[in-house]
This record gives sequence, C-alpha cells and structure tokens, in this order.
Amino acid sequence: MELEEMKNTWQAMSKRLEKQEILTSQLIENMTQKKYKSKFSKLLTYEIIGTVVCYTSAIFLMINFEKLDTWYLMAFGLITLISLLVLPVITLRKLHTMKRLNIANSSHTDVLIEFHKAKKALLVNQKITLYISILLAVIILPVTSKIFNDKNLFEAEYINNLWFYLPILLAFLFVLSRWVFKGYKSATNSAEKVLNEIDT
Repeated sequence: MELEEMKNTWQAMSKRLEKQEILTSQLIENMTQKKYKSKFSKLLTYEIIGTVVCYTSAIFLMINFEKLDTWYLMAFGLITLISLLVLPVITLRKLHTMKRLNIANSSHTDVLIEFHKAKKALLVNQKITLYISILLAVIILPVTSKIFNDKNLFEAEYINNLWFYLPILLAFLFVLSRWVFKGYKSATNSAEKVLNEIDT
C-alpha cells in the first residue's frame, strides 16, 4: 500500500513539474516576444512621425499644385507627391513584418529563417529609400522654391541659387540617411541577439 501511495505521489509530482516546465517555457517565450518587439518600437514611432510629416507635405503640395506652371515642375511635383505617399507605407509594412514575427508558435529555426528574410527586406528597403531620398532632394528643391517664393530655379537669374543650396541639402540628407540606416541596423542586430538567446 505504501508503495502504491509513493507511486501515485511521484506521478502527481511529475505531472506538476511538467506543467511548471510548460508554464516557465511559455513565460520565457512571452518575455522574449515582448523584448523582441520592444527593439522596433522606437523605430516604429519615428516612422509614424515621418509618415505624418510626409502626408502633411503631400497635402500641402496637392493644395499648391497649380503654382507649378511648367511641365517639368509639374512632373517633379508629381514624382514628389507619389514618393511622399508611397515610401512611408512601404517602410511601415516592412517594419510591421519584422515586429509581428511570432516567436512563441514557431520553431527556433523557422523563426530565424523568417527573421533573416524580413531583416534583409527591411535593410534593402532602407538602402533604396536612401537613394530615392537623395534623388527626391534634387527634385523637391525647385518645387518648393516655386511654391514658396514663386521662383523657377531653372531660369537663368535663379540657377546659382540651385547650385548653392543643392550641395548643402545633399550633404545634410546623406548624413541623416546614414544615421537612420545605422539605427535600423542596430535595432535589427539587437533583435537578432534576443532571438539567439532563446537557443542558449
């Protein structure tokens, strides 16, 4: 009888330990998921602010579009408008894909494969956005000059202004873009460390 009681007690303890292990494992996965998502929260906040700025600028450009009175200024205005509306959405989607990676319901290998695919897509998107931003700086300068000052920078008396402001704008944009890209790289590397900690 004592042997039977000991066996039952042992089985009950074994079941409790199994449940505790499962709960501990779930708790660790949930904490890891939170820690992982937090790595992208700051970037997401900056991107949302950037999106609001882009959309506000796009609305302002639409309101003042009739001031662009030549075919090339209209073309530049249209390229600027499309860029302001499309680029932020693409970046937010890539960032959202990174953030929603489900650590708890997938194997560690699957999670790492998905993460590396999403990371590559996000960083490639950032590089493309960087190059488009530099091109956009060249395009947006004549557009803003026409809207704010009613000056066509391509006319002879204003062409010197274009050559003066353009290098300053490009240098500023280059430094800003590199800083933003480093921020993205740092966040993705930090998130990767969190994922690698799961298996250790």
